[in-house]
Amino acid sequence: MRYLVKRAVTLSLDHNMRERELVALLLTGLTPVLLTLPDLVKGFRMLLEAAEDLRLDIPDAPDQLMMFVARAIVDEVMSPAALEGLREDLHGSMGGQVRPDGTPSDPL
Repeated sequence: MRYLVKRAVTLSLDHNMRERELVALLLTGLTPVLLTLPDLVKGFRMLLEAAEDLRLDIPDAPDQLMMFVARAIVDEVMSPAALEGLREDLHGSMGGQVRPDGTPSDPL
């Protein structure tokens, strides 16, 4: 199921905010029924590992990925503690622009 997270988010990056919002709602609705927390975290990790490649086609991809992670936390499908494993990936994919709490240092 982690591939579902990666695929859905990746496809939404080329679309407008409404489509990205719908994907975020889909991920929220599927958790914890079909998506487990480890699947969600692994899916986000895969996305963050691919952030530099995504940036070639979608310059603001890292910012959009961060918004998906933030949305998962706000919707309480992923806890801030689950971010611990992602912090290094966030830091690397965003060029060091991440605060210790996992939020971007240059908010939108």
